[in-house]
Amino acid sequence: MPVPRNVEAKPVLEILAISDHEWRVCDGRFRQSDARRMLGYIGRTANVYELVRLQQGPGWERFDTLQAALDALVEPSGQPAP
Repeated sequence: MPVPRNVEAKPVLEILAISDHEWRVCDGRFRQSDARRMLGYIGRTANVYELVRLQQGPGWERFDTLQAALDALVEPSGQPAP
């Protein structure tokens, strides 16, 4: 029997500006008290955006644009979400 695909698998991004160059990114599908809610932090330094991941293996990456960093949180592997 085939497993149905979950069209709601992608995070619903909530972006909170911490300062003029820092953002906290959450998944709006989860309650405030749920640790899965926190996806990461993005900070702009010089000409790059640094993403600090809190889910799917903590780590950091650099991107040329804020949008690219946000996209990486939605589809971290570069593959479409199931």
